[in-house]
Amino acid sequence: MQALNYLASYQENKTISEMKAYKLLWLADRYHLRQYARTITHDNYYAMQYGVVPSVAKDMIDRLSTSMRNQKYIRKAEKYYYKSVNEVDMDVFSDSDLAVLNLILQTFNKMSPQSLSKLSHEFPEWKKYESNIANGTQKSYKIPTEDFFENYKEESGLFVDDAAFLCLMKELYSEMN
Repeated sequence: MQALNYLASYQENKTISEMKAYKLLWLADRYHLRQYARTITHDNYYAMQYGVVPSVAKDMIDRLSTSMRNQKYIRKAEKYYYKSVNEVDMDVFSDSDLAVLNLILQTFNKMSPQSLSKLSHEFPEWKKYESNIANGTQKSYKIPTEDFFENYKEESGLFVDDAAFLCLMKELYSEMN
């Protein structure tokens, strides 16, 4: 919840599209996992038609209603958008969580939701399900978190790391899980 709130709090009018939030969370979790052997959100990710989607975050947003006034941190703003309505509880984040969230916001926040969706379609964890999604075999496929360790070179260069370092982070992640 706080990661969703954090992302919205950095947007104009503290309002963000669901798709943009999903993609920024995914990028932050993917990067954090590769650098620190754990994700920020501990969410599960799925390959879907519009790219990679965090399931717990999606469920949280799907349960929001524009008519509900008791949402403490975020509220539905309009169809496919939510809004930050309270200060972010910064105590839930580690220093590395915040550093990575800020890096991802600095690097990708100017992109539109559609551009972020298109970007997610280029990463290997989505590509491996592309043909099945295209032919309608299923609507979603659970992505093994370990797939985030695969290098992918995009414009920022954030997702290309030394193979030995990635192997070590993957081993640490496996031990912790």
